[in-house]
Amino acid sequence: MNNKLVVSIVGTALISTTLFGQAVGKTLPIRVSVNNQVLNIDQYTVYKQNGHTMIPLRVLSESLGYSLKWDGLKRMVEVKKGDQSFSITMGKDSYVNEQAVSLSLGAVPEQVESHMYVPLEFFRDVMRINITEQQEHIMLITPESSGESSNLKGIPLQENGITTVKQGDHVRVSLEENPSTGYLWSYQASDDTIKLMEVTVQKKNGEAIGAPTQKTWVFQPSKTGTYKLTFTLSRAMEQSPPKRVYTITVR
Repeated sequence: MNNKLVVSIVGTALISTTLFGQAVGKTLPIRVSVNNQVLNIDQYTVYKQNGHTMIPLRVLSESLGYSLKWDGLKRMVEVKKGDQSFSITMGKDSYVNEQAVSLSLGAVPEQVESHMYVPLEFFRDVMRINITEQQEHIMLITPESSGESSNLKGIPLQENGITTVKQGDHVRVSLEENPSTGYLWSYQASDDTIKLMEVTVQKKNGEAIGAPTQKTWVFQPSKTGTYKLTFTLSRAMEQSPPKRVYTITVR
Protein backbone atom coordinates (compact mmCIF):
# COMPACT_ATOMS: atom_id res chain seq x y z
CA MET A 1 0.00 0.00 0.00
CA ASN A 2 1.31 3.45 -0.87
CA ASN A 3 0.96 5.97 1.92
CA LYS A 4 0.87 9.69 1.25
CA LEU A 5 1.23 12.64 3.57
CA VAL A 6 -1.79 14.91 3.28
CA VAL A 7 -0.74 18.53 3.65
CA SER A 8 -3.19 20.88 5.36
CA ILE A 9 -2.55 24.60 5.66
CA VAL A 10 -3.71 26.28 8.87
CA GLY A 11 -3.22 29.66 10.47
CA THR A 12 0.34 29.10 11.69
CA ALA A 13 2.67 31.90 12.74
CA LEU A 14 5.31 32.35 10.06
CA ILE A 15 8.93 33.45 10.30
CA SER A 16 9.37 37.06 11.33
CA THR A 17 12.63 38.89 10.69
CA THR A 18 13.99 42.38 11.17
CA LEU A 19 14.36 42.89 7.44
CA PHE A 20 12.17 45.28 5.52
CA GLY A 21 9.40 43.70 3.45
CA GLN A 22 9.97 43.19 -0.22
CA ALA A 23 7.82 44.59 -3.00
CA VAL A 24 5.34 41.91 -4.00
CA GLY A 25 5.00 40.95 -7.65
CA LYS A 26 1.74 40.01 -9.36
CA THR A 27 -0.65 38.40 -6.87
CA LEU A 28 -2.10 35.10 -8.10
CA PRO A 29 -5.60 33.66 -7.51
CA ILE A 30 -3.97 30.30 -6.79
CA ARG A 31 -5.60 27.11 -5.53
CA VAL A 32 -3.37 24.68 -3.65
CA SER A 33 -4.46 21.08 -3.24
CA VAL A 34 -2.99 17.88 -1.86
CA ASN A 35 -4.34 14.51 -2.98
CA ASN A 36 -7.07 16.40 -4.88
CA GLN A 37 -8.24 18.22 -1.72
CA VAL A 38 -8.20 22.02 -2.08
CA LEU A 39 -6.59 23.79 0.87
CA ASN A 40 -7.66 27.07 2.46
CA ILE A 41 -4.82 29.55 1.89
CA ASP A 42 -6.94 32.69 1.62
CA GLN A 43 -4.98 34.35 4.47
CA TYR A 44 -1.69 34.10 2.54
CA THR A 45 -0.43 35.89 -0.54
CA VAL A 46 0.82 33.79 -3.44
CA TYR A 47 2.50 35.87 -6.12
CA LYS A 48 4.76 35.83 -9.16
CA GLN A 49 8.22 37.39 -8.99
CA ASN A 50 10.40 37.32 -12.11
CA GLY A 51 8.56 34.29 -13.42
CA HIS A 52 8.69 32.32 -10.15
CA THR A 53 5.71 31.39 -7.98
CA MET A 54 6.50 32.58 -4.44
CA ILE A 55 4.85 30.80 -1.51
CA PRO A 56 5.13 31.03 2.33
CA LEU A 57 7.91 28.80 3.64
CA ARG A 58 6.91 27.94 7.18
CA VAL A 59 3.28 27.00 6.63
CA LEU A 60 4.08 24.46 3.92
CA SER A 61 7.24 23.14 5.58
CA GLU A 62 5.55 22.51 8.92
CA SER A 63 2.59 20.89 7.20
CA LEU A 64 5.07 18.48 5.60
CA GLY A 65 6.42 17.62 9.07
CA TYR A 66 9.51 19.85 9.06
CA SER A 67 10.65 22.16 11.85
CA LEU A 68 12.21 25.56 11.21
CA LYS A 69 14.89 27.43 13.16
CA TRP A 70 15.79 31.07 12.46
CA ASP A 71 19.38 32.34 12.94
CA GLY A 72 19.13 36.12 13.15
CA LEU A 73 22.88 36.70 12.94
CA LYS A 74 23.28 34.72 9.73
CA ARG A 75 19.79 35.67 8.48
CA MET A 76 19.34 31.98 7.73
CA VAL A 77 16.56 29.44 8.21
CA GLU A 78 17.30 25.77 8.87
CA VAL A 79 14.54 23.37 7.82
CA LYS A 80 14.80 19.93 9.46
CA LYS A 81 12.98 16.62 9.55
CA GLY A 82 14.75 13.62 11.03
CA ASP A 83 18.16 13.39 9.37
CA GLN A 84 17.11 15.73 6.55
CA SER A 85 18.34 19.31 6.78
CA PHE A 86 18.03 22.25 4.38
CA SER A 87 19.13 25.85 4.80
CA ILE A 88 17.95 29.11 3.25
CA THR A 89 19.56 32.53 3.61
CA MET A 90 17.39 35.63 3.26
CA GLY A 91 18.17 37.54 0.07
CA LYS A 92 20.50 34.87 -1.39
CA ASP A 93 19.73 32.59 -4.32
CA SER A 94 21.48 29.73 -2.56
CA TYR A 95 19.43 26.80 -1.25
CA VAL A 96 21.44 24.09 0.50
CA ASN A 97 20.06 20.56 0.21
CA GLU A 98 20.55 17.54 2.46
CA GLN A 99 23.82 16.66 0.68
CA ALA A 100 25.16 20.14 1.60
CA VAL A 101 25.04 21.13 -2.08
CA SER A 102 24.04 24.72 -2.79
CA LEU A 103 21.45 25.08 -5.57
CA SER A 104 20.51 28.25 -7.45
CA LEU A 105 16.79 28.45 -8.29
CA GLY A 106 16.78 31.83 -10.02
CA ALA A 107 14.89 33.62 -7.22
CA VAL A 108 15.87 34.83 -3.74
CA PRO A 109 13.85 34.32 -0.53
CA GLU A 110 11.76 37.39 0.32
CA GLN A 111 9.94 38.79 3.33
CA VAL A 112 6.32 39.86 2.87
CA GLU A 113 4.33 41.00 5.92
CA SER A 114 6.74 39.16 8.27
CA HIS A 115 6.44 35.94 6.27
CA MET A 116 9.40 34.39 4.48
CA TYR A 117 8.55 33.42 0.91
CA VAL A 118 10.52 31.04 -1.30
CA PRO A 119 10.07 29.96 -4.92
CA LEU A 120 7.93 26.87 -5.43
CA GLU A 121 11.01 25.21 -6.93
CA PHE A 122 12.48 24.93 -3.41
CA PHE A 123 9.96 22.23 -2.53
CA ARG A 124 10.34 20.46 -5.88
CA ASP A 125 14.09 20.69 -6.60
CA VAL A 126 15.53 20.87 -3.07
CA MET A 127 13.04 19.00 -0.89
CA ARG A 128 12.07 16.67 -3.78
CA ILE A 129 8.31 17.00 -3.25
CA ASN A 130 6.06 15.98 -6.16
CA ILE A 131 4.54 19.24 -7.44
CA THR A 132 2.39 19.97 -10.46
CA GLU A 133 1.21 23.37 -11.69
CA GLN A 134 -1.92 23.42 -13.87
CA GLN A 135 -2.92 26.96 -14.80
CA GLU A 136 -4.03 28.45 -11.43
CA HIS A 137 -3.83 25.19 -9.49
CA ILE A 138 -0.81 23.86 -7.57
CA MET A 139 -0.91 20.20 -6.51
CA LEU A 140 1.40 18.61 -3.94
CA ILE A 141 1.65 14.85 -3.41
CA THR A 142 4.27 13.30 -1.15
CA PRO A 143 4.77 9.51 -1.25
CA GLU A 144 5.73 8.48 2.28
CA SER A 145 6.97 5.01 1.36
CA SER A 146 9.43 4.73 -1.50
CA GLY A 147 9.57 0.96 -1.68
CA GLU A 148 5.92 0.08 -2.28
CA SER A 149 4.03 -0.53 -5.48
CA SER A 150 0.95 1.27 -6.71
CA ASN A 151 -2.53 0.28 -5.55
CA LEU A 152 -4.04 1.70 -8.76
CA LYS A 153 -2.59 -0.24 -11.67
CA GLY A 154 -3.99 1.83 -14.52
CA ILE A 155 -3.67 1.41 -18.28
CA PRO A 156 -0.08 2.12 -19.43
CA LEU A 157 0.20 5.09 -21.79
CA GLN A 158 2.20 4.92 -25.02
CA GLU A 159 4.87 7.55 -25.58
CA ASN A 160 4.26 9.60 -28.75
CA GLY A 161 1.13 7.55 -29.40
CA ILE A 162 -2.59 7.73 -28.64
CA THR A 163 -4.11 5.57 -25.92
CA THR A 164 -7.90 5.23 -25.99
CA VAL A 165 -9.65 4.64 -22.66
CA LYS A 166 -13.14 4.81 -21.20
CA GLN A 167 -14.32 7.63 -18.99
CA GLY A 168 -13.39 6.79 -15.38
CA ASP A 169 -10.48 4.48 -16.31
CA HIS A 170 -7.13 4.93 -14.60
CA VAL A 171 -4.02 5.41 -16.74
CA ARG A 172 -0.39 5.34 -15.72
CA VAL A 173 3.07 6.51 -16.74
CA SER A 174 6.23 4.89 -15.32
CA LEU A 175 9.64 6.53 -15.77
CA GLU A 176 13.11 6.05 -14.34
CA GLU A 177 14.82 8.91 -12.53
CA ASN A 178 17.80 9.34 -10.22
CA PRO A 179 17.21 11.80 -7.36
CA SER A 180 20.87 11.57 -6.28
CA THR A 181 21.87 13.43 -9.46
CA GLY A 182 19.17 16.07 -9.07
CA TYR A 183 17.35 15.00 -12.26
CA LEU A 184 13.62 14.59 -11.61
CA TRP A 185 10.53 14.15 -13.79
CA SER A 186 7.73 16.70 -13.65
CA TYR A 187 4.58 16.76 -15.75
CA GLN A 188 2.00 19.12 -17.18
CA ALA A 189 -1.52 18.10 -18.22
CA SER A 190 -3.32 19.88 -21.04
CA ASP A 191 -6.51 20.03 -18.96
CA ASP A 192 -7.07 20.13 -15.20
CA THR A 193 -9.80 17.48 -15.48
CA ILE A 194 -6.95 14.94 -15.70
CA LYS A 195 -6.71 14.17 -11.99
CA LEU A 196 -3.50 12.87 -10.42
CA MET A 197 -4.61 10.00 -8.20
CA GLU A 198 -1.38 8.47 -6.96
CA VAL A 199 2.42 8.69 -7.17
CA THR A 200 4.68 5.82 -6.13
CA VAL A 201 8.43 5.39 -6.20
CA GLN A 202 10.03 1.95 -6.46
CA LYS A 203 13.71 1.65 -5.64
CA LYS A 204 15.80 -0.25 -8.17
CA ASN A 205 18.88 -2.32 -7.27
CA GLY A 206 17.79 -2.60 -3.66
CA GLU A 207 18.99 0.05 -1.23
CA ALA A 208 22.20 0.93 -3.09
CA ILE A 209 23.21 4.56 -2.61
CA GLY A 210 22.72 6.57 -5.78
CA ALA A 211 20.63 3.85 -7.44
CA PRO A 212 17.89 5.01 -9.84
CA THR A 213 14.22 4.74 -8.96
CA GLN A 214 11.09 3.89 -10.93
CA LYS A 215 8.36 6.51 -10.45
CA THR A 216 4.76 5.80 -11.45
CA TRP A 217 2.00 8.39 -11.83
CA VAL A 218 -1.63 7.23 -11.95
CA PHE A 219 -4.23 9.58 -13.47
CA GLN A 220 -7.98 9.50 -13.97
CA PRO A 221 -9.55 11.50 -16.83
CA SER A 222 -12.98 12.78 -15.80
CA LYS A 223 -14.31 14.00 -19.19
CA THR A 224 -14.46 12.71 -22.73
CA GLY A 225 -12.04 14.25 -25.20
CA THR A 226 -8.37 14.11 -26.23
CA TYR A 227 -5.67 15.27 -23.82
CA LYS A 228 -1.89 15.37 -23.54
CA LEU A 229 0.48 14.67 -20.66
CA THR A 230 3.95 16.15 -21.13
CA PHE A 231 6.74 14.90 -18.85
CA THR A 232 10.01 16.82 -18.50
CA LEU A 233 13.27 15.47 -17.04
CA SER A 234 15.25 18.32 -15.54
CA ARG A 235 17.00 19.81 -12.56
CA ALA A 236 17.32 23.42 -11.40
CA MET A 237 18.27 25.86 -14.20
CA GLU A 238 18.41 23.08 -16.82
CA GLN A 239 18.37 24.27 -20.42
CA SER A 240 16.28 22.41 -23.05
CA PRO A 241 15.51 19.31 -20.93
CA PRO A 242 14.20 16.13 -22.62
CA LYS A 243 10.43 15.63 -22.79
CA ARG A 244 8.03 12.74 -23.27
CA VAL A 245 4.50 13.28 -24.55
CA TYR A 246 1.52 10.96 -24.02
CA THR A 247 -1.89 11.44 -25.68
CA ILE A 248 -5.13 10.13 -24.17
CA THR A 249 -8.48 9.87 -25.93
CA VAL A 250 -11.35 9.39 -23.48
CA ARG A 251 -14.64 7.97 -24.78
